[in-house]
Amino acid sequence: MRRTLLLLLLNLTLLCPLALAAETSTADKPAEVFELPPAKSAIKWRINLAEAQAEAKAANKPLLILFTAPSWCGPCRMFESGTMPEAPVGEAVNEHLICVYMDDSQRDSFPQEYQDQVRAALKQLDVHAFPSFVFADADLQPLAGFAGGGDVDSFVKRVEESRTAFASASSALAGQKPQDITDPAQLDKFLSALPSELVEGFWYPTVERLVASNKDNPTEVHQKWSKWVDDLNARKESDYLANMRGMVPFLLARGKSPAEVQVTLDKELAESAGKPTRLQVLAVQQGRVFIADEKPEEALKTLESVLQSSAAHKEDQETAKSLKAAALIQLNRTDAALVLATETVEIPADTSDVTKADLIDLKMVELSFTAKRLEGVLDLLRRVDEHADPATIRRLAGAVSEYHSIIGGQDEFLGRLRLNIVRTAPNLNELQKLAIALTSIVNFEAAGNSESAAAAREFVASLPAPTPEMLANPQLPQLIEAGKDRVSALKFLSKNSRGAVKAQYLLQAALCCRECDRQDQVQELIVEADKVLAELPPSTNPTALHAAQELRKKCES
Repeated sequence: MRRTLLLLLLNLTLLCPLALAAETSTADKPAEVFELPPAKSAIKWRINLAEAQAEAKAANKPLLILFTAPSWCGPCRMFESGTMPEAPVGEAVNEHLICVYMDDSQRDSFPQEYQDQVRAALKQLDVHAFPSFVFADADLQPLAGFAGGGDVDSFVKRVEESRTAFASASSALAGQKPQDITDPAQLDKFLSALPSELVEGFWYPTVERLVASNKDNPTEVHQKWSKWVDDLNARKESDYLANMRGMVPFLLARGKSPAEVQVTLDKELAESAGKPTRLQVLAVQQGRVFIADEKPEEALKTLESVLQSSAAHKEDQETAKSLKAAALIQLNRTDAALVLATETVEIPADTSDVTKADLIDLKMVELSFTAKRLEGVLDLLRRVDEHADPATIRRLAGAVSEYHSIIGGQDEFLGRLRLNIVRTAPNLNELQKLAIALTSIVNFEAAGNSESAAAAREFVASLPAPTPEMLANPQLPQLIEAGKDRVSALKFLSKNSRGAVKAQYLLQAALCCRECDRQDQVQELIVEADKVLAELPPSTNPTALHAAQELRKKCES
């Protein structure tokens, strides 16, 4: 239920006259009326909130309000198509709750009255995540709830937990409205009966009132909630800074123009006046926007101010250095960018000059990606071979795998780097060596190099026989299979990856299934990738995210 900056991106879907009862059958509805809510639902939904409140009061039942946005929200669609139609879901809610369906998709086809109702409810209940389920009384007092739908079992369990929390909170209220309670002990009893995320989302003003009620002579109850407020504020500030650091890369990777991102950034800057640390975080992101807009001179001025500020965290100053180097690359001042690159690469004291040069070059490659200049990448890949030390090879292989879906001709080199890791890294166990060697086969086959793929298979065969411990590892059969079949290898890689890279492997496997006429697996892999993409955090690597999105487009073509 907590506020999330990702929701700056969200826009939402639906329709059906508010006078209509939202039942699952639509046989008598005019053809032009949209299904609201979806026909395949085991839950009996209402769409008129005022009428649902009256029904809840008459039946003495809680309201269950679903806030959803299936037009753009992947988890919402998954809940509505996979969980909502199942009979146990209806059995868990229909008898005990009055259920209301609130779709914030803002379609032109939706009646304005319905859209106004949804927006008013979102504001009143302070909901900022989709899907969200709010348990409220007939007066719209929220007393329980959760975000995210999940599968049938998890949804039913969370509904039961929320019903219990609702009953506890109602009992603690003892027929009173929370705003009328003045006794600190009773307020403490009420707040303690609520789920913590609900207190944070809905009842923070009540907590503030409790803390302020006896400042001069605080009791144990006051001290308890005062500490709660301090801890929550510290965590919120930390979350805010983390979100701000990831927000601009996230928006740009989602295809927003620098001008559009600037509108969001201006709003955050205005709201952060008088908060030096926040302003420095936002200044770094302002520099990022200038670089995306190809305004390197303005970026340099902004980033230099961060580097000179005592209010900037070390993390933000390091990011400012990298972005400053990217701006210098845009200005073709590569010598100055190289100096910054040497400052932002962690190099062990015993590293050789050759390896140091490789690491600096790698940093320059990363900065070139930031500045949308990909020249020289393949030259670096060709130069760094088995003669480089293991740490350099692993670092380079990791960086390349982040970008390998958007640069042509790199699979050959990635396969070679992975084999070199197996040959040179001293601390790998046999299972790790087998896994890395087998993934190199995937790269060689993707590059169309059957000779290298065959050589890699020979190398795999030359590895020591599996130990009893390896044979007991459930991953071993998957690894063996991965060496024989590219789809199996890609699926194996997806299981051992996360974030945007995981989505890339899933989508590559879907494309591969389409090419080799395994159509039965294509949609399953795409759905799984969509789920991963829908849940990516704002800190996701923008380049990896862009690569996954490009693969997703290919799956649609």
